[in-house]
Parts: sequence; structure tokens; C-alpha cells
Amino acid sequence: GAAFAKGKPSPNPTPTGTATCAVTPNPVPLGAQYFISGSGYAPNEVLQEWISGYNLTILFAGADAYGNLSGASAWANHTGAYTVTVKDGITGTALASCAFSIQ
Repeated sequence: GAAFAKGKPSPNPTPTGTATCAVTPNPVPLGAQYFISGSGYAPNEVLQEWISGYNLTILFAGADAYGNLSGASAWANHTGAYTVTVKDGITGTALASCAFSIQ
């Protein structure tokens, strides 16, 4: 038979509310790779980076032991204005956002 777990897993520690994100370079030249970084997250927090603009791209890069985000990158395929929303990878709660453009 099937086994079912009861209850919910323990939530991750809540960030202090001072989480940030940034995109470099900004503006991003069309065809170039760009990088998303940030700080102020819970140590080792599971994160998702939602990039909205021309289309929606979701990246998965978590925080390190110090609560810093690095290692999220994508390629600039379409010109325009974009927004990155960094979300808790478990609850989907928005933790930080930043804007950038592709030219």
C-alpha cells in the first residue's frame, strides 16, 4: 500500500527583509550573458529567479552559507525592459526585485 506523510515540513528561516538583487552588466548588450546577484537571504536558502519581460524565464540558484546569491545567469535574447523577482523556492514568496534592460 501507499504511505502518506502527515504535517508540513519546517519552514526555512525568514529573511530579515533586507534582501537585494542586481543584474550585471546593466544595460545588457543583446546576445551577451548577464548575471544575477544579491544578498540578505537566509543562509543556504532555496531561491528561484523569475525574469519577466519579453517572456518568462525561471532560474534556480540558491543562497550560499552567508545568504548571498550568485551563479544565476542567462543570455540576452530580446531587447526590452525586464524585472527579476527573487522568490523563496519553497513558499514562492517574493523576497527582492530589480530591473534591467537589454539593448
